[in-house]
Amino acid sequence: MWELRGRMIADRTYDKPASRVSLWVKDIELTREFASQLGAATPLLGCTAAIFEQAQEHGLGDWDASAVHKVIEGMEPGS
Repeated sequence: MWELRGRMIADRTYDKPASRVSLWVKDIELTREFASQLGAATPLLGCTAAIFEQAQEHGLGDWDASAVHKVIEGMEPGS
């Protein structure tokens, strides 16, 4: 995974998706719903969801999931 996505991040080429941001957003929501039904805590899922949702809101939904790097790159240190 690192060889594929690491190269995309380094080259900033996200337009040939192996797995789209929009698919991750959908799967994250399904995971949230399932965890809620089970009463399971998912403390890191909220952090992940926020980053993927922000990427989708910025028009990156059809790009590879590694495009979330663009969101992370713009975050303030310590956030």
